[in-house]
Amino acid sequence: MINVMYAIYPHDSVNEPFVLRCMSQGKLVLMEEYQDLACEKCRKVDEKAALARGIQAEVVVRSKRPFLGSSDSFYLLDQRSKEVFATVLRDEIDYFRIPSSPYYVATAKVWLQPEETDPGFRFGRDKCKECGRAREVVWGKVPPTIPGQNRFLAINLESIQGARETWRVSKDVAEVLKKASPPLTGIVLVPKEVDDGRPVEQL
Repeated sequence: MINVMYAIYPHDSVNEPFVLRCMSQGKLVLMEEYQDLACEKCRKVDEKAALARGIQAEVVVRSKRPFLGSSDSFYLLDQRSKEVFATVLRDEIDYFRIPSSPYYVATAKVWLQPEETDPGFRFGRDKCKECGRAREVVWGKVPPTIPGQNRFLAINLESIQGARETWRVSKDVAEVLKKASPPLTGIVLVPKEVDDGRPVEQL
């Protein structure tokens, strides 16, 4: 059965910092502090292990929006935005403080990993022979199949750089986020279809 959930995206911003990467000699590279966590073949890093190790002091958030994204596809929340999410989605999200700024990197405790057999996802290129991670995963042309009635999902898409965590929430959660006061500027809520795997009831 097809249901509607709301995808959460950050507005584009010129003030998007990198969290785990930096520029070095004109190239974008993984910070030295996380090099040992990267696959020797594809160079993708274990993002959760890297965040648990701590955010580096050179990461600076210059935006004043309460909700924004990083250039390496993390969600960044200020204290007020964190409190809203922590209230409506208890024990669903981990928050890692950015030492130099009043912001947190927010990441779901559990990531849903797309299945290659699900036409709701499209896999590009072969998997890494070393770590087994997909090189690229994007949305397919049909709704993804995600069993159950969920208030919150974190789906792990992949880019060549690494994970692209994408949050989806139920209508009631989306309404809470929309009604937050002051508004959570920077947040975009987009209705998206999800197949919960149940057969359509016969009328």
